[in-house]
Amino acid sequence: MLNIFTHRPRRKNLPFRKVKYSAVLIYYILKLFLPVFFIALLFFILILELGDTFYNLNRFIETNTPMSTMFTVIALYLPKCVSYSAPIAMLFAGSYTLGSLYAKKELMVVFSSGISLQRFVFPILLFAFFCSLGMFFFEDALVISTFAKKNDILENLNTEQKNRDASNIAVMSEQGQVIYIAEYYSSDKKILHNAKIIHKNEDGVFDIIILAEKVHWIEETQSWELVNPNIYNISDDGVKTVYKTTFDFLTEPPSSFENIIVNVDNLKAEEAKKFLLDLEKKGIPKSEYTVKYYQRFSFPFTIFIVLFLSISFGGYLKKNILLMSLLFSLSVAVLYYVSQMLMTVLASWGAISPIIAAWLPFVLFFLISVYLVKIART
Repeated sequence: MLNIFTHRPRRKNLPFRKVKYSAVLIYYILKLFLPVFFIALLFFILILELGDTFYNLNRFIETNTPMSTMFTVIALYLPKCVSYSAPIAMLFAGSYTLGSLYAKKELMVVFSSGISLQRFVFPILLFAFFCSLGMFFFEDALVISTFAKKNDILENLNTEQKNRDASNIAVMSEQGQVIYIAEYYSSDKKILHNAKIIHKNEDGVFDIIILAEKVHWIEETQSWELVNPNIYNISDDGVKTVYKTTFDFLTEPPSSFENIIVNVDNLKAEEAKKFLLDLEKKGIPKSEYTVKYYQRFSFPFTIFIVLFLSISFGGYLKKNILLMSLLFSLSVAVLYYVSQMLMTVLASWGAISPIIAAWLPFVLFFLISVYLVKIART
């Protein structure tokens, strides 16, 4: 007789079924994330536009700037505002979306189904990655040109002219064959004061040394003319004193001696590269400009990094999610930008390499983000 209390039917070994990440979850997280991101983007753009307008308002009033020019400045600043606001908006949207899902216990269902946090947030991480790639081309194609035009308009409103005079000048020309040294350069008169000019022959040996009280730029001949020079010709026969006021190799343009007021941020990638090569040719220190050049490649990936941070932080938000997400976004953004400025200063001092200064904040925040996501609540 069968004992129904002790007998248990044999269970078949069911095959293990791997949990699939359905399109429903992809749609759901994007439906929650994207509206918050675009609303936050518009909010931060508005804040930046208002701040810039109020900052320049006194200048507009003093110069009687027409309304059309004011609106032109606002429109030209819009692409730059998008560039500044995108990382902060991405950070806010990530922390707010994940914080809301944690607070409503909705992620418990996702985690219980066997889907990890990393797999769940993969769609928005992929979205942030493509935004980072697109941001570089957006910067190079639109942001740089519009921001430069905006700065030109604002500079033209000033009555003061830029001071292009320079002191303690040392410029290399003709691939290092000619070296110009001067105590002072007057940009309005195009005169080098107390100049020393050294010329090297094809073998790299000094053969001409010129000492002159003044050196004038002649527009007609596109060359420099010496005033009261002492010229020494060095050869195997010894040193001879000659008198000439012009030489064929004195053709370096006056712009090479002017005080550098070029902003690398206003140059496109190809133009900035040529500018750095020109500085290297002239022997002018370029660390400060080089780090800004490399930062234009590392900065767009800030969008991707900050989303990593927001994903890990979202699990700790339980109350006042909107306010805490906003504070967290602003705090992390300030910390990231301060670290970039600190690296720029260290690179300009020669303490670290410019390329390291540009990418070190990115690498550091990336490692921190990966670690926080790995230990995040699931």
